[in-house]
Amino acid sequence: MEILQNKSLIGKDDLLIFQTIYSLNKQQASATDLARIIGWTDKGAVVGRIVGLGMRIVKQYNIEQRERENGKKVFWDFFFTGYYKDAFFIYQLKPELKQALEECGLVDNVKPISLQNTYLLYWNPKRWNWESLENDIDQVNKTGKCSQRWSCGNLKSIRPGDRIFLIKLGTEPKGIIASGFATSSPFLEKHWNGEEKDAVYIDVDFEILLNPEKEPILTIDMLRLRSVLQKQNWSPQSANSVKPELVDELEAVWFDFLNTQNIRYNQFSESVEITRSFVEGS
Repeated sequence: MEILQNKSLIGKDDLLIFQTIYSLNKQQASATDLARIIGWTDKGAVVGRIVGLGMRIVKQYNIEQRERENGKKVFWDFFFTGYYKDAFFIYQLKPELKQALEECGLVDNVKPISLQNTYLLYWNPKRWNWESLENDIDQVNKTGKCSQRWSCGNLKSIRPGDRIFLIKLGTEPKGIIASGFATSSPFLEKHWNGEEKDAVYIDVDFEILLNPEKEPILTIDMLRLRSVLQKQNWSPQSANSVKPELVDELEAVWFDFLNTQNIRYNQFSESVEITRSFVEGS
C-alpha cells in the first residue's frame, strides 16, 4: 500500500498495468495481451514498465531480489507469480497486490473485461466450392457443432477460444452464415487452392452454420443498418479482426437475427454469455 501511494515510485502507466490485469478473468494475462488491451504498441512497453518499477523499488528499499541462474535479478515477481503457456509468459496478480489495490481504492471503478477476441473469416464460393456444406449443417444439427480447418489469411494472433464469424462474399446473398470458436492457434499447411505454397489455417468449431442458398442469412445490408457496425469492413479481402467496440453489437444483432428467423438458436453454446444494455423503460 505504501508503494502504490508513492507517486515518486509508481506512475499512472504502472497502475494501469495492475488495474488492467485486475480486471481480467483469473487476474492473469501475457504481456502481449496486456499491451493489446491497453493500446500500447507491443509487449515491450509492458515488460519495460514492470521491470522499471521493480528496479525503483529495489533501489528505494534496498531489497535483495531473487536472481536467475545467470545472475540477473527478477523484478516482475514483486507483483506477480508466473508460468509459461505455450510460447507466452503469463503474469498472475499476487494476492498481496490485489488486496493492496483494493484497500487503496485503486480498482473501485475497474470493470471486468474479457481476453477473448473476435475475428471475421470469409468464404467466396467463386474461389472454393463447399461441397460438404449440407453434411456439415446436418452435423451441427445433430451434435451442436462441426469442426473445420479454415484459412485465416495472415492473421497469426488468433488463440483457442476466440470468437469466430464466417461471412460469405463473392455472390449474393452476402453476409454472415456461421459462428463458432477457434480451437487452435494458427498453423501452416498446404494451400487450399493447390498452389505449391503454404497457407495459414486455424481449426474452428462452428456452432451455427447456414446454407445461404436455402435459408436466410444475416446480410451485409442488414449489418450496415446499425450505424455502429458501419465502422467495420464487411467485405474484407482476407480474414480480419472485429473492432472490440463493435463486438457486443454484432453479437446482439446475430442473436436477434437467429431468434427472429427461428434458426437453430438453441444451438448456442452454454459457454457464450451475451450481455446487452438497454435504456431504462425499453
